[in-house]
Amino acid sequence: MVIVTDKKYYLDGYAVKICDSIVDRVQKRKQDILMLFDGREGCLSGDTIINVSRNKVSRKYTIKQLYEKLNAKYEEGKRPYKQWDLKTPCFVRSFNGEEIRLNRLIGATSSGKKEVYELTLENGRKINATKTHRFMTEDGWKELSKLSTKDNIMCDKLNANSNGRKRIKLYDVLLKVPLHPYCNIGERVEVHRLIYESYINNLKFTTYLDILLNEEEVIKTLKFVNPQETCIHHKDGNHYNNSINNLELKKRDEHSFLHSITGYKNFNQGTPFFSKVKQIINLGVKETYDLQCEAPHHNFVANGMIVHNSGKTNASVAMAYYIGKKSGRKFGVENMFFDLDAMIKFAGSTKEQIILWDEAALGGLSSDWSNKSQRKLKAMLMVCRKLRHVFLFNVPRFYRLNADIIERAQCLMHIYENDKEQPGNFMFISADYLSGLYINWKSKKYADYWKFKKLHGCFTFVIPQLIDEEAYEKDKDAAILKLAMGEEEDKKKGKWEVFENKVLMNTVHNFKESGLSQKEIAIRMDISPKTLQKWGKEWSEL
Repeated sequence: MVIVTDKKYYLDGYAVKICDSIVDRVQKRKQDILMLFDGREGCLSGDTIINVSRNKVSRKYTIKQLYEKLNAKYEEGKRPYKQWDLKTPCFVRSFNGEEIRLNRLIGATSSGKKEVYELTLENGRKINATKTHRFMTEDGWKELSKLSTKDNIMCDKLNANSNGRKRIKLYDVLLKVPLHPYCNIGERVEVHRLIYESYINNLKFTTYLDILLNEEEVIKTLKFVNPQETCIHHKDGNHYNNSINNLELKKRDEHSFLHSITGYKNFNQGTPFFSKVKQIINLGVKETYDLQCEAPHHNFVANGMIVHNSGKTNASVAMAYYIGKKSGRKFGVENMFFDLDAMIKFAGSTKEQIILWDEAALGGLSSDWSNKSQRKLKAMLMVCRKLRHVFLFNVPRFYRLNADIIERAQCLMHIYENDKEQPGNFMFISADYLSGLYINWKSKKYADYWKFKKLHGCFTFVIPQLIDEEAYEKDKDAAILKLAMGEEEDKKKGKWEVFENKVLMNTVHNFKESGLSQKEIAIRMDISPKTLQKWGKEWSEL
């Protein structure tokens, strides 16, 4: 038991030893210190049932089958699973704070053999999970070990029943255009698709229709929307509002997903309900697995219940609090950040702080995040080098960080679970071993943490004892909301860039009509010929 002033929580001897070494560095070094925390705790038995929507087809899989399909795991003597094409989106059901909706599945992991418990609800639903796996209750997230027969678990309505609301079926208006390359059997095409195609070909609608009826050679030079790949989406849901501002090109799977969301309005599926805990019994050791879902809702429906997991935040909070007290620095919710820009601003305007970045809470480290944000992270670490901060970064997978950032770290704490009594465990990998672990992953695409660990120990769930949990959740929710708003702004920016590109290329088109060469057009527009070529390439890809 570690006692720090009035706070009591468990941190074993190895963890204390690591923290003391960091405190020693804090007092001696004139530069910043960076600790990395990673890990994904798999906590469900392989027979757990997950409802998956893929290619507009919904069916049930065990979590073990999902792992094998997503990771192409082949077992000797057994018929191999055909690996899914990861470019095809897969969706599972998640709780978004109000309702249960489809959320994109981005990965599955195997977590080895662990001690599991069977949780049975009064409605008959059962699930096998480790004692630290969390479930959504009427009082918020609770670990299985903290559940009692007084708790009510959130459940999903697995079967959709009509709510009795009547709905008018909207039928698309079609025109007969037999020369169109994608007309249906009756030689007809939807009006909204024709309107969109006339727009991308820079033609008046009536002119475009005339060409489709009479100019077979001209048709070969035009652009068309392939209905096998893409759809024209009505933004306001009104199939009779065919204003070009209301039409948007979508991939077929994205379009189906959008309509699956609107379809919920006529069914009660998606409205969660609660069922009381009946019993929890120990089943012994079993193979366990976990899923990763797209930000910001890191939970999913398993055997009809809403499940989640946690680990890195607890370990990093426990260590940050200990390091703070031992080094005379303050640590609280105000030192925890979920938003990258907010952390950068705080770090640049202060000194000698303990700063915890809970990136994992927002599920970042996507390819988009890696490309756009890690430059900011690297710049911040360079600028703050002399400000003597102690940084603790929570990330799902350390190897998705830029190599330059990994090289700056003093250590990596890999968080995992096992079948022992301790609810959470860590492996300590020092800086000199961390480079070897990274090289190992680069060559094998597998991070062998056990091979490179120096120490390992355990921790408990400490957030309620050490920080204001209500303020912590409030800050996290605000960061998630900001993230969602930022994505909307990026979409608007992207649309504006496409619009600007089209305006510029229309200008080029007008110059070409006047017989000017490419070099002469570039001079008239006051740009270089290379820029003009780049615009032309971008235009052809639209």
